[in-house]
Amino acid sequence: MIIITYLLLQIEKISSDDLPYSILNGLGAILILISLNYDLNPANSGTHKKRSGILIS
Repeated sequence: MIIITYLLLQIEKISSDDLPYSILNGLGAILILISLNYDLNPANSGTHKKRSGILIS
């Protein structure tokens, strides 16, 4: 979403002062926050296990 918004901004289909730009940017930010609630990245799963191990010990 954010990449599409950036592309539209670069090809001058939208302006950074326009409401659609703010809406698309806001939706992209919300989607990023939602994705951070899930552990979908296998590279990060080891980090979470290490942190929980430190907390347990």
